[in-house]
Amino acid sequence: MAFNFEFKSYKALLYALVITLLAFPVLDGFANVRIIIGILFVGVLLVAVRAVANLRGQILISSVLGVAGIIGYFGDLLGYGAWFEGTGMLGFGLFFLTVGIIILTNIMFHIRHVTAELIYGAINVYLLIGLSFALILALVELIQPGSITGLESLSVADGSVMPFLYFSFVTMTTLGYGDMSPATGPAASLVYVEAVIGQLYVAIMIARLVGLYVAHESDQDQQ
Repeated sequence: MAFNFEFKSYKALLYALVITLLAFPVLDGFANVRIIIGILFVGVLLVAVRAVANLRGQILISSVLGVAGIIGYFGDLLGYGAWFEGTGMLGFGLFFLTVGIIILTNIMFHIRHVTAELIYGAINVYLLIGLSFALILALVELIQPGSITGLESLSVADGSVMPFLYFSFVTMTTLGYGDMSPATGPAASLVYVEAVIGQLYVAIMIARLVGLYVAHESDQDQQ
């Protein structure tokens, strides 16, 4: 059942993601201000839920995952143990991945012309993929320490997601500086899956944009 309201643009979500991603390097290395990162995460969560709030099922699934992420993240900040840290990473990771899939489905199958909304949505999906894999990689390292090498050379606070965020986007763009790398099977699997997804996404999205543009121009010529 569709609601009577629609989110008219993905611009607000893009702004929220960019601000949060830019804040990570500045704030996440300081344990005493990590609460700000949590607040930014909650802000992104609220905007993301609003952006995909077209069907009741979408809101329910994303909200449950988001609430799990919030409880885990702030439970970890309050020192309730590694279980809360893992719950926060898993909840937020799956939430961002779910929102990305919903947005991708919308822009691939429902938007018929090249519009600003489509461009904003496409960028959002790319950023959400990178953010999701960062949190999932952090969870793998939490469960099996030593899964990612190179962390020991970084001066970051315990529980920081920043190194994994950096590693995720370096992997997705196949930039590969080599300062961090997977050292276990699960980590290696995630890394090459993300690299493949990142390259396929760019290629398919460009093809989609070009196809829509050509189809629109053809329709205009025939009128």
